[in-house]
Amino acid sequence: MELKNYDEAIKEYKSAIDTNPNYLLSHYGLVDAYRKIDDFDSAINELKKILSIAPKNTMVNKILGEIYMQKNEEKEAYNYFSSVLEKNPHDIDALYYLALIAKNNSKYDEAISYFEIILKFHPKFLEGYIQLAFLYDKTNQNSKTIQILENSNKLHPSNSDILFYLALSYSRAQQNEKAISAISNAIKINPKNAEFYYYLGILYDKTGNFDEAIKAFYKTIEINPKKADAYNYLGYLYADRRIKLEESVSLISKALEFEPENGYFIDSLGWAYFRLNKLNDALNEITKAIRYVNNDPIVYDHLGDILFKKEEFEEAVTVWEKSLSIKKDPKIQEKLDKARELIKNK
Repeated sequence: MELKNYDEAIKEYKSAIDTNPNYLLSHYGLVDAYRKIDDFDSAINELKKILSIAPKNTMVNKILGEIYMQKNEEKEAYNYFSSVLEKNPHDIDALYYLALIAKNNSKYDEAISYFEIILKFHPKFLEGYIQLAFLYDKTNQNSKTIQILENSNKLHPSNSDILFYLALSYSRAQQNEKAISAISNAIKINPKNAEFYYYLGILYDKTGNFDEAIKAFYKTIEINPKKADAYNYLGYLYADRRIKLEESVSLISKALEFEPENGYFIDSLGWAYFRLNKLNDALNEITKAIRYVNNDPIVYDHLGDILFKKEEFEEAVTVWEKSLSIKKDPKIQEKLDKARELIKNK
């Protein structure tokens, strides 16, 4: 309906209310017209008039709560939805919005309790499973995350997003074979989803299946030619294995066309140059990467490797110490000790 028609509807509803102030359908019609044109304050005023006529009307409280949510006034919304629950403890809309308010305010345990009630009385409510899985994950309850997603998958076996979230949870629990199975099933349902293939590539890499990882990343790019992370991941895999190094540089450079200030991509390019023994180019790129990513131990480790190969041992020691200050790693400690020994024996 055009705005002009809503204005006419508002006039008609107002006229009807003037004729019969207690006829609730006219008030509801006026509220709906106000909401259609985003005149939330007028809708609120009209709803409060309805409450003065029918103070026990829970539907009005619910609508008021929804409008206050649209206005991002969660405190007011909370009061109205709580009022609905007092009269109907199992009202799914009130429970859902109260759960969202709790979640938005980082009251995760409270949000969990609301969603658990929702699923108890509405066991097929898909959004409830997704939200509850997120909250369990947020509160480091990974076993519960997996359980709720497995239950959801049984109820909604054709939902690829549930399978994707389940794959993420399996991976966090180091159950990578289960994760691969879940994401593979998601791909069967939704074979055009680039993110699914990208994550499948990561899982294959984690499990040491290099060839399948490469296939998955190329499939990602085929579906989404602008997926910068996939270009970078492919390039880094080649560089790390010391194979197809020129292609590695080309792939990572492609990633940087999309995200030229991505420190991790710049680090990957530096590492590829290092593998090509282009040490000055490698040094320039890794030094540039640190401007964007100055708290990642791997980037400092890469810089240390370059400096060590250039026989700049004192500088290598400094950056490896920086790497170890961020995260302890026995392999880096071993390299650091070797560099110190070489300096000592100069």
